[in-house]
This record gives sequence, C-alpha cells and structure tokens, in this order.
Amino acid sequence: MKNQEILDLQGTLHNLSDDLSRLVITEQQALNGDLARMSNLLREAAHNLRECFSAMSNQLTQQSAQLRQRQSRGADGKPVNKDIESLLSSTNEISSHVAQAVRALQFEDILQQMIGYSRQRTSQIESVFTLVQNQIEDLKDVSREDKDRILEVLRICQDEIAEVQQVLNVSSPVKQSSLKGGDVELF
Repeated sequence: MKNQEILDLQGTLHNLSDDLSRLVITEQQALNGDLARMSNLLREAAHNLRECFSAMSNQLTQQSAQLRQRQSRGADGKPVNKDIESLLSSTNEISSHVAQAVRALQFEDILQQMIGYSRQRTSQIESVFTLVQNQIEDLKDVSREDKDRILEVLRICQDEIAEVQQVLNVSSPVKQSSLKGGDVELF
C-alpha cells in the first residue's frame, strides 16, 4: 500500500471509531436521562399512592371504630344488628386490602434501586467511550512509525475497559422479579 492509501485507511478508521464513540455516548446520555425521568415519575406516583392509601386507612379505622360503638349485642353476646355486623366485616376486609396495597408499594424501593444501578452502569460505559474517544483523538497527531505511542494508547484503552468490566461485574442489581415472593436485596 502506498503512504496515501495507508493515511486514508487510518483516517477512515479514526472517523469510524469517532462516530461510534459519539453515538454510544449520546445514547448512554439519553438512556441515563430516561432513567432519571422514570425514577422521578415512579417516586411521585408512589408518594401519591401512599398518601391516598394512608387517608383511606385512616378513614376505615374511624369507620370501624364508629361501627363497633353502634353495634348492639343481645343477651347471648351476639350482634343484634346484622347490617352493622356486615358493614364492620366489609370495613375490616377493605382495611386489610389497603394494608396489602401499602406493602406492595415497596416495589418503588426495588425499582429505584434497579434504576440507580442502571444509571451507574450507563455512566461507567459512557466514561469508557469518552476515554477511548479521547485516546483515539490523541492518535491523530501520532505518526504511523510511533508504534510505542500507539501501543500505549491501546493499552490504556484496554486497561480502562477491563477496569470498568470489573466494576460492573462486582456490583449487583436487585434480583427481585416479582412482588409475590423472594427477598428484597438492598445494596
């Protein structure tokens, strides 16, 4: 190959690498932004649900107490008014469902952890591509004869990739896939 062809090939490879790095960085930033918005929406929804369930629970507790006060009992100790007994039973059942719904809102904590973990991963990957892109940019001014500098840049990129892979393999996300069972893992 002639020198010009080699330079053209190097330029094309550089442009390809640069375009790929920019694309990945842009997509990582967009994903990180999406995760941040999802986190905020989830937090707001869970907060609103907690407030609603808390208000319903308070109302049910008051209603249950009022029904117990109005309930009259016969000489045998059994309730005389079947309507009030039925309402009291229904109130207690609804109260139980509200309590279960409040416990189910723990999924917000699980999802917040998963979102945080995903954001951490995207940030790590973004930093790798930024470093690689900067290293490749530095190679623009390196002559093709400077093999030591080229090898040094490649080693720096490989080391950074290995370090990020190690960090990503060590951290573990929440493993919860259902609210019906399993332990909640906090990190």
